[in-house]
Parts: sequence; C-alpha cells; structure tokens
Amino acid sequence: AQALPNAINQLQAPAIFRSSTGAVVGILKMGRKKLFVYDMLGKQHEMEPLCVLDFYVHDRNRWKPVHLAIDRPSPKFAGFLKKHYGLKDCIPQMNNFVVFHGFFRDRPESGAQSVRVGAAADWAVRRRIRSRRQKDLHQQPLATGSLCCR
Repeated sequence: AQALPNAINQLQAPAIFRSSTGAVVGILKMGRKKLFVYDMLGKQHEMEPLCVLDFYVHDRNRWKPVHLAIDRPSPKFAGFLKKHYGLKDCIPQMNNFVVFHGFFRDRPESGAQSVRVGAAADWAVRRRIRSRRQKDLHQQPLATGSLCCR
C-alpha cells in the first residue's frame, strides 16, 4: 500500500476499515476515473467507473499475504503474489478460495479457529483437491477466475 501524503478530499465512496474495538485501521481512496475497458468479446468501452485508487492500512494492522484466503485468484494475481511475496504453493479449498503454505503458521488474529471434522471429510477434501488439480492440468488457464494452483 502506498502512503497517502496528501489529504483525501475527493472521495466518492469512502471505505473505512475498523477493528473489533471500533478503531480505524485502514481506508480506501476511491473515485471515478476515465478508462478504456475491454469486455469479454474484445469490444472497447470508454467509461468512468468507480475505482479503488489507493489504500492505506495502519502499520499495526498489516497482514502478511501468506495469512490471507484469496477468492479465485486470477493467473495474473497469482503471478503478482509469486513475484512480490514468493507465494507459489497454494492449497485449493472446496469453496474456490485458496490459501498458501504457511497460512496456518504464526497467525496474527485471535479469531482463527480450527475445526476437526473427521477422516471421512478429510478424505473428501483431498479427493476434490486432487480432482481439481487434474482437471486444471488438462485445461488452458482462463484469463480470469482460474485457480493459481497448477
């Protein structure tokens, strides 16, 4: 995240993150920006959508990327995580999220709970992960929405 050197006075839709105690821990700088955006058919559209322009998270509340669960990371985002954070070995979840090796180590938040559901459920999860990996190996990666685990 970049530091915000100037006052933010042009926010269209401020997004403020609060901790469980109510303290502000971060903010998104949002606004409209003229963009040329391509749709799925390759047609170009000139638009002014609401955009996330910058963000800030207070130092005390920063997270390590390895501790985040990520919803369907695109290959481009997976490449970014690999290049900048060394995250390459992920563990796909049944809900299309992925977590990376190290996710369960040294977790900062106290709300994390582990639930052991039994060997049958473990077997089903392992089977689904194996099946998804085999399927992914036989498909071309999509531009967006595909899992980063290969």
